[in-house]
Amino acid sequence: MVTLRQLRKRKIVQWAAAYAATAWVLLQVLALVGQQFDWSADLLRLITVTFAIGFVVTLVIAWFHGEKGHQQVTGSEVAILIVTLALGGGLLWRTAHHVSQAASAASSLPVAARSIAVLPFVNMSGDPKNDYFSDGLAETTLDMLAQVPDLKVIARTSSFAFKGKAQDMREIGAALGAAHLLEGSVQEAGNELRITVQLIRASDGSHLWSHHYDRPMVDVFKIQDEIAREVVQEMAIVLPVGAQQHLTQKRTENVAAYEEYLKGIALMPGRKVADMRAAAAHFENAIRLDEKFARAYAAAGDAYSLLDAYATITDAERQRMAGYVAKAVEIAPDLGEAHISLADWMNATGDGSGAEREFRIGMKLAPSYATGFHWYGELLLNRFGRAEDSLASLRRAAALDPLSPIVQGSLIESLTGAGHFAEAEAQLAKLKAAHPDFAAAYDFERQLAVMKGDLVRALLAMKKQAELDPDAVGAASNRCFALMRFSALDDARRCLDALAAKAGDNDIVKFYREGLAEWTGDWNGAEAIIKTMAEPDTGVKATVWSALGRHPDVVALYRHADPELFADPVGKLWPGQAEDAAQVGVALLHTGASEQGRRLLHAALQVQGARPRIMDYSEWDAVEFHVALGERDEAFAELKRGVADGFFIDLPQMDSDPELAEFRKDPRYEQILEPARAKAAAQVAAARAAGLL
Repeated sequence: MVTLRQLRKRKIVQWAAAYAATAWVLLQVLALVGQQFDWSADLLRLITVTFAIGFVVTLVIAWFHGEKGHQQVTGSEVAILIVTLALGGGLLWRTAHHVSQAASAASSLPVAARSIAVLPFVNMSGDPKNDYFSDGLAETTLDMLAQVPDLKVIARTSSFAFKGKAQDMREIGAALGAAHLLEGSVQEAGNELRITVQLIRASDGSHLWSHHYDRPMVDVFKIQDEIAREVVQEMAIVLPVGAQQHLTQKRTENVAAYEEYLKGIALMPGRKVADMRAAAAHFENAIRLDEKFARAYAAAGDAYSLLDAYATITDAERQRMAGYVAKAVEIAPDLGEAHISLADWMNATGDGSGAEREFRIGMKLAPSYATGFHWYGELLLNRFGRAEDSLASLRRAAALDPLSPIVQGSLIESLTGAGHFAEAEAQLAKLKAAHPDFAAAYDFERQLAVMKGDLVRALLAMKKQAELDPDAVGAASNRCFALMRFSALDDARRCLDALAAKAGDNDIVKFYREGLAEWTGDWNGAEAIIKTMAEPDTGVKATVWSALGRHPDVVALYRHADPELFADPVGKLWPGQAEDAAQVGVALLHTGASEQGRRLLHAALQVQGARPRIMDYSEWDAVEFHVALGERDEAFAELKRGVADGFFIDLPQMDSDPELAEFRKDPRYEQILEPARAKAAAQVAAARAAGLL
């Protein structure tokens, strides 16, 4: 049995005290080192356990040494123990450093570690008019950093949401999904500037780097170059010479032009028609001040494109839009934003394949340009029907611009199109809570409500949007289209008449008037409307011409618009191309190329069956495809399947199609559709009872 006398004789207490004191000091040092190098908590616990084991080993050695009768805690022995522990600590640190690096590489995606948000610089001059200068400094730095490959740069819409807010940097970093934050301030005295810039680690709010710049006002763009390069270097990003040159291109050296550009882009995120018109005017002012300002040309083209979608533009404005986009690419062929604008214009004019090609070029040149991924996602969904690909692109856009309401709205649209209704509802609730006055949110709610068969909710959403943005003619026309889809055709006509009386018979109104003419069987009237439209859609023209028996014209139209559909054997089709493929297939059947036409129709059926089954107008396409192939029983089976799945909107599409005339004579047609028609009628009755019609 161990006695107190034996413990004193072997000086166990002294050894224990010496070890504990030394270990404590080393643990404090290693804790500081671990914080600097971001060691994990598990690694620090491992070090502590190692020292605890060492404590036991030291006491055993001390006991054994004491049994020999030589036990003394001399200075040299303490020194040896310290050296031993120091060497062990050094080995542990070396191991920890490598483990930390390996863990970082394994557990963090490159885009997360190499990410930054540029916050709006604080204007300390006391003059609010100088906000455009301080904002411009942050904006240009952001744009330059966005050109760096493999660096995730949060978009302006999100990072500038924190302007004027005193919020913890860790909270801002978490909200933006950025590992680093760049903040700064600008003091102006006469023509002299003092700019302070700080790079902050978002995880703990610590300052990694800071710098002061004292410069005359005339050197402002050189200052921006210096700031961007120093931030890039501080983040340990290898930047080739070519990329450095690319950072400083495609902007203006004209301060007044740049201020006009900044005023314009500040007005775009809310997507209100009046704001976008004002933005277009600012971009055009910037172009007048600097005729070589490529970004201003691209932005002007984008503004008019959005106005064309949300409201209406004149023929002269449409021509200017095309010219602006072409000029941007001409001036700056390696500017990603210019290619994105070109892609959007090509999509609007019906060239989906060309648009996809330009989107890919633009996103490669501008890998942090959220709008590129945003609009590409919309193209994939609306033109090609590639719902999951669309979701991936829009999730990328949302990561780059997490607080942008329009990006969140398009993500909801994509989720709806993919049939992910629960997630779409959750995202919509978040969007409306964060941006209660964002008018476009209610258009996305309208889409979700229609696909869920809730006309009352759709009309309420449209009413709210009209209150928030009364100039949005495009949104108002969606109300008329919703009525068409629920078979309330007379109400839809009154809706369009009222809209035309308010906003004129513009192309948006004409588009839906043409659709209403189709769905009521007035094909000659539909053709007459098409002739008055500035840019009628290829598919719309093909539908009308096919109904009027102009099948050779349909073949000629698509040979020009989409020659890939004539490949033999049939190339790969996407779900969104199924209707066009079927249009060509039917036209080929009527013009003597029956085998090629049948192959196209079978290909259309195949891709149609692979898409998500949601309540949408395309759900009845398979019925039409089977009828065109002479497969009546299969067509009725598809009709039954749709009704059994609860689908009841877009029935007038089938009721008016001349290709289905004989099919509709079969008594089974009305028998199968009776419950679907009852559901549509009940929704219209509920809307009328709610005073929405």
